[in-house]
Amino acid sequence: MAEGTTTPRKRGRPRRTDLAAAGNRQVGNKNVDIHSISGKLGTQIGAKLHEARITRGLTQQDLAQDTFSKSYISAIEHGKIKPSLRALVYLAERLELPIAYFLDSATREGSATAAANAALSADLKLDEAEHQATSHPYTARTVLQELAAAQLSHEQQLRLNLLLASINITLKDGLAAQAANQEAAELVRRLDDRQAGYKLRQLEAEVELLSGRNQVAAARYEALIPAARSGEIKEPGLRLSIYMGLGNARRKLGHNDEAATAYNAALALTTEADNVAHLAATFWKLSVAWHQSGDLEQAREYASRSLALSGAAYDICQIITIHATLAEVAQIQGRWDEAQAHLEAALAVAEQLGDAQHCSEALHGLARLVFKRDKMSDDLLKQAVDYANRCLEYAHKTADNALLGKALAVVGLVQAEEGDTAASDKSYQQAIARLKQAQADAALSETYFEYAQLLRKRGDLGRVGEYLEQAYLLGRG
Repeated sequence: MAEGTTTPRKRGRPRRTDLAAAGNRQVGNKNVDIHSISGKLGTQIGAKLHEARITRGLTQQDLAQDTFSKSYISAIEHGKIKPSLRALVYLAERLELPIAYFLDSATREGSATAAANAALSADLKLDEAEHQATSHPYTARTVLQELAAAQLSHEQQLRLNLLLASINITLKDGLAAQAANQEAAELVRRLDDRQAGYKLRQLEAEVELLSGRNQVAAARYEALIPAARSGEIKEPGLRLSIYMGLGNARRKLGHNDEAATAYNAALALTTEADNVAHLAATFWKLSVAWHQSGDLEQAREYASRSLALSGAAYDICQIITIHATLAEVAQIQGRWDEAQAHLEAALAVAEQLGDAQHCSEALHGLARLVFKRDKMSDDLLKQAVDYANRCLEYAHKTADNALLGKALAVVGLVQAEEGDTAASDKSYQQAIARLKQAQADAALSETYFEYAQLLRKRGDLGRVGEYLEQAYLLGRG
């Protein structure tokens, strides 16, 4: 998915190592939640961390590296912050110490074990929400809202709020997203988490874009570009989102050339892999199975693997989105060959992923692009026929009425060009029926208008007014 072969980190949190193995090795198969320990033990952890660091001749920055900040290590050592279990395991490994070094015997008893299980359960709930965020945002939001009442560490609270902001943006709930961002901002300051801070700034730009403040959004994205370009922003998916957001903001401002530059920069960040989405789904099923069996550590391990691969799959799908968007920009500027090249590239990636929806959409765009050429030749018509038929074939695989309606409309357009008016009429009527079922008003309005134009060319003026009126009414709505 990104630079090198390491698993990408999510939202500035430490990369999750083999936590189960660390627990088995050091505390007898039991993990301890630091937030269940008293304030006195939090001070004890800080003192021990300080002692171990000095013994090894490390500065606070040496220990922090690029995962934490120097001030975060200092706050732990002075007892101002109690680290999460995830952070403590990471620091113990860096110091080449067993995690038990930081804990007294009292932490190994049943109450700590129960607290540890509660912490792992919260992590798994957060994983579940992140897993569902793109495909089922309402479900993901419900999971997070249920989790909000639980006892969470500061890191878990930060992750929850960043996820909640992202999901609310997907659901176009700008006020809720802004509220989640405000909660996250306080935690970013408290934890001094630089990477989470970059994520927060990207989400704030998304809220501006959602609210129609395109100039402000563009400025916010542009301010993040130096950190994305230099690699200071570690998470590849976040860098990709920043370039995509900048492209979207510039496009809404009508700066199509600048938008294309941002989209091309995003395209350069994407990488391809073989069937990662399927592998991510497999790992998620394993996580659910372990969770049901009661082994939370194994469930957490497979959930982490699944989310890392899901991030890679998302980046690959973004290749399709970028190419499709660049094709739209090229069409606005009348660069038909360039638009076709981008749509064919989008189709190639979608076919590699076995993504019927994106295949259908790319083929739909290619078929319609043929009709935008200055002159229709026999070869171009054959090409349009092939695109339209394949578009319909993939649409049938999705069983999506909106996709089927759009595919049938483009088939009807091709049939009209071939001179088969009866077949064209039938395809358009089927398209209208499908689009009505899907309540796809924008596509239905366009189809009414397009069909009315074909009827006018044919001299069938009796029905032209009816379809134009329908297109107008839907357009107004």
